[in-house]
Amino acid sequence: VHGGTSLMDLIQAYGRHGSSSSSSSDDGLAPSFMGAIDSAPAVEAPGTGGSTGLALALATIPGAGSSRIVTHNLTADEMWAQNEGPHHPFRRDGVTRVRTNSIAGQVDVIAVSESRFDAERLAYVQSGRRSDTALGALSDSRTVGRALAAQAEPAVASRKRKLNNDALSEDYKGPWAEYEDMGREIVITPEHAELIARLKRQKKVEGSDVSDAKEPAAPAAPAAAAAASAAGEPASDPFSAAAAAAAAAAASTAVGGAAQTPETSTFHGEELFDYQGRSWVVPPSTLKPVDEPCYVPKACIHTWKGHGKGIASIELFPVFGHLLLSASMDGRVKIWDVVGNRKCRRTYEGHSQAVRSASFNHDGTRMLSCSYDRTAKLWDVETGTVLMRYDLGAVPLCARFGTSSENLEEFVVGLADSRIVHHSTREDARIQEYKEHLGPVNSIAVVDNGRRFISTGDDKALRIWDWGVPVQIKAIREPHMQSMPAITMHPGAKFIAAQSIDNQIIVYSCTDKYGLNRKKRFAGHNNASYAIEPAFSPDGQFIVSGDSTGSAWIWSWKTSQRLAVLRGHKTVVISARWHPILNSQLVTASWDGTMKLWD
Repeated sequence: VHGGTSLMDLIQAYGRHGSSSSSSSDDGLAPSFMGAIDSAPAVEAPGTGGSTGLALALATIPGAGSSRIVTHNLTADEMWAQNEGPHHPFRRDGVTRVRTNSIAGQVDVIAVSESRFDAERLAYVQSGRRSDTALGALSDSRTVGRALAAQAEPAVASRKRKLNNDALSEDYKGPWAEYEDMGREIVITPEHAELIARLKRQKKVEGSDVSDAKEPAAPAAPAAAAAASAAGEPASDPFSAAAAAAAAAAASTAVGGAAQTPETSTFHGEELFDYQGRSWVVPPSTLKPVDEPCYVPKACIHTWKGHGKGIASIELFPVFGHLLLSASMDGRVKIWDVVGNRKCRRTYEGHSQAVRSASFNHDGTRMLSCSYDRTAKLWDVETGTVLMRYDLGAVPLCARFGTSSENLEEFVVGLADSRIVHHSTREDARIQEYKEHLGPVNSIAVVDNGRRFISTGDDKALRIWDWGVPVQIKAIREPHMQSMPAITMHPGAKFIAAQSIDNQIIVYSCTDKYGLNRKKRFAGHNNASYAIEPAFSPDGQFIVSGDSTGSAWIWSWKTSQRLAVLRGHKTVVISARWHPILNSQLVTASWDGTMKLWD
């Protein structure tokens, strides 16, 4: 009992149904309780008279604009069903339930390979169709997009070319063959024939001014066109086989009639012989070979100018060095005085394109020039006449005469087609051919008293050959090696210095054991992508090389330390030569068309 109220009274008050008031205790301290509420709606089932059935539920469908009577209670699926649209593909009862996992709707994860995806995308882009994933093939019934409109259009047949799969045939054109439906032939008109003739002359005489030359008149009208006009055919149509043949013949006649570059030589001195009857090629009596140490030059004392384009190579007269031989990209070879008035003595012209290299023979009486016109010519230095002409079939990149008594009248030429050809100065016939390089042969050095020679090429290999034997005796190819476009032998005949295109000069021994000398390396200059030929001082104490900035670098052969940098040229210094007698003088040649004498 609590406050005068028994426990039974409290229980009865808690379970009283529909009571909205609370029983009070005698003293007014009894708590009040809420009555129980039945939340089930009073509905009426249809057909029961409305007494005990469920009542009809009234539902308002959004967007319908009016209310409709629903004869049953709505389920959760019906409440969340879409107002309109297709049925859910995975429900057989036709009820669609909203299930989305992306902004665009339901996205199903399907495993597909990259190649299958590319094929599906290509099919849709080309034909507007998508693949039937159930059948795994393209189906016309599932076309989408622009393919619906494309079905009504007739198919357009693809153009076919006139194929000729015989690569050895003269008519083989490969992927450049004409189409079968071409109704006319493209021929050369008289204006085109004149243009072709002019371009061929420019290619044949590169570097010369052909604009002032007298050009042949263009053919007024092909003979075949005149004949067609007489027969009643339209003469104004330039597209005919006969007109093409006539125009081509006219162009060929105009080009073939042009004479080749004349082989001339001009002497620029005062007299060919002095008062004692000595030729201008004979060295002065004041120059005598001496055995004295060399010194590093410090300043430029003279500059030679006369070439129209850059200098490709230079070489001093053997033993005495009183004459300087220069080959230029203007197609000319010149000889300059070094110890006298330092003027040009003679000019040799006979190449139609740039001269790549020029070199003296052992006594300086003959000179060999190699040009980009794929020819080499042997000149008489004194008279300037051409003694021999060699058609090499490829661009010559370097040439060297033999140095032993047995091969003084022979020379080897490195070609751009990876071959080395061996010729004689007595006849045009080829003596030997060396085929081991896998790229253009850039440089050759004769070693071992003329019994062997070393060649380098773009295949990043250094190969040693016996003179006259077309089988290499050794090939040096290492992963760290780069292309070596120029090599020079040391005066001691035991080493060669190779200009590597990774901005360094490396040294190889050229005795019986050919190999890399890891103790000597000369770096600091920039020679990448240039065939800069290094040179040694006569006593072998110094090594010099140009670089791409117009400077000449001098190192000590013993310590590999840089001693001097001579700056004076505007662009790359492609070659350098130390004077054999005047031991402190150095000659440098550059692509700026000048040569400088340093002392």
